[in-house]
Amino acid sequence: EAARRTWNGRSSDAKGGDVHDDDGAEAAFPADMMREWTDAWGRTRASELARTLSASPPVAVRVGRRRDVGAVVESLSSELGREFRPSRTSPVGFLCDDYAPVAGSSAHEGGLCAVQDAGSQLLSLFALWPERFAPFLSPSPGETPTPASEAIPLPRWSKKGLKVVDACAGAGGKSLAMADLLGGQGKVFAYDVAPWKLKRLRKRAKATDLRNIQTVEVKDGDELSSIPPKHLGSADIVLVDAPCSGWGTLRRNPDLKFRQTAKEREHLAELQLRLLRVYAPLVRPGGRLVYGTCTFRPEETRDVVARFLADADAADGGGESGGRSGGDFSAGEEGYLGPSPEADGFFMASLTKLQ
Repeated sequence: EAARRTWNGRSSDAKGGDVHDDDGAEAAFPADMMREWTDAWGRTRASELARTLSASPPVAVRVGRRRDVGAVVESLSSELGREFRPSRTSPVGFLCDDYAPVAGSSAHEGGLCAVQDAGSQLLSLFALWPERFAPFLSPSPGETPTPASEAIPLPRWSKKGLKVVDACAGAGGKSLAMADLLGGQGKVFAYDVAPWKLKRLRKRAKATDLRNIQTVEVKDGDELSSIPPKHLGSADIVLVDAPCSGWGTLRRNPDLKFRQTAKEREHLAELQLRLLRVYAPLVRPGGRLVYGTCTFRPEETRDVVARFLADADAADGGGESGGRSGGDFSAGEEGYLGPSPEADGFFMASLTKLQ
């Protein structure tokens, strides 16, 4: 049986030996959460995750691909009196280790940049080009990516562009990122069940002069009925950034660890699997279904992907998919990003629809 922490500053590693919590980071997390981390990843890694998620996150900024990056960063540094350094996780990201009110800067108000975590930026990049950005991922959470983002050039966008669906868009951080990364070409359809979030997304798209985004309001629990039939089987990429336990964002949302119960987490995997089934039929043959979550909980990450690939309903259109076939999918690149000193924790996986 996996070791259980004694929560007195000393614990037993799952493989034997003692691990010390000298900085007291683990004491800031609920006992049941630490037990889950230990059961899933071992005593040493659980302790490392607690330390990382107890630290203050940097201010992360995404600079528009169509902008003069040097000029935007110089403007931010000059106006805010802060130093920004290139992100090693995102080739369009910059980080500031001090407090920096970026949202009130002229560059942000002018639509030249956006506040977005480096891990969230990488999920947007991975959704578009998984084969290029998969080297940043690891088999387990908490590992620091080895490649440097500046060594990976962004692909040139085609004049035709891609048809992309952001199935759980929310206020549109990743929709906006993908639309910008595509150079304003193609089309990004942002789906969500909350009209007020889509309204905010449209406002942000207008501010950044992105005209290749279209919002689609869907009905919660019956999403397919409100999806335009012409979208079925037509998308090059469908990103399902599903609601999750949010463990990878605990340093930005520390109250989450006390608001969320183990019982509430039990239902998340079923919701995530249902959303994959619902949105799979939108992918064209040869296209990609990308699954992402900002958590490292196995039941919500690799287990959901494995269940989707093994579930006949996901292939034949039965069950939650309302009788519309999602086709057969093959597994592709997948893994965990962070949490690390510069990025929140994410899981992402790319599945290809067979021809």
